[in-house]
Amino acid sequence: MKKIKTMIALSVCSILLVGCHPKVQPVQDTDSSLTCAQLKSEIEKTEQIKKQIQDKRGFSGRNVGLGLLFWPGVIVNEATGHDAEADANARIAQLRKLYDGKQCSKSSCTLAEAQQDSKKKKG
Repeated sequence: MKKIKTMIALSVCSILLVGCHPKVQPVQDTDSSLTCAQLKSEIEKTEQIKKQIQDKRGFSGRNVGLGLLFWPGVIVNEATGHDAEADANARIAQLRKLYDGKQCSKSSCTLAEAQQDSKKKKG
């Protein structure tokens, strides 16, 4: 009986620990003040996070392990992964909308913005 309780406790803990996906906030207060270079960097960062989320979903080692230990963990992982991926997609769409609105693709990154970004990094 004690072994069963221990196995259940370990299974629940493993779900709680590995069932988490990176959190992405679709809209942030500072988004509108970002420069073109910063927007591009945020888009790339969010796309990397989205890839991490996708790698943990579907037929992954994580889901196989969860399935062997505690099969409902696979369902939890997929549900939280779906929500996290939707948030990442919304964030990317928001950033691209701002990027296009500032006409960053046409002007690329202006010299003034590049200088401003380098000053922020130094200071």
